[in-house]
Amino acid sequence: MEKSKYKRDWSKYDENVITRYKLMFPFYVFEHWWDLLAEENRNARTKYKAPKEFNEFLAFLHIFLPYRAIEGVLRALEQLKIIPTSLDYSTIWERVRNMNITFPETSDELEVIADATGISTNTGRCPI
Repeated sequence: MEKSKYKRDWSKYDENVITRYKLMFPFYVFEHWWDLLAEENRNARTKYKAPKEFNEFLAFLHIFLPYRAIEGVLRALEQLKIIPTSLDYSTIWERVRNMNITFPETSDELEVIADATGISTNTGRCPI
């Protein structure tokens, strides 16, 4: 059997992927929901149901899911008591539609590609 020409440290590579998704998923919003919301609503004319930092989570979901599916995910998270309230389609759309989504930098090159069939990772640069 021929040895692979690739010399990848798989434990480091795997940890890099795990860390990237952990950074992209804003857990702090769930932990500090009420503090963030109180700060946002302090001088607001309209009282918000979810803090603006929650928009990052919505945008992350929108990479993989359409707005109606996100609404379903939020309803499930509310039922599980992970978030105190869900948002409707219009609110989700309004919060996410103009967001410019950026990913945190990592030391190794990694591309994550998502389409209707699932998620794929690639270590090279895409020519597009």
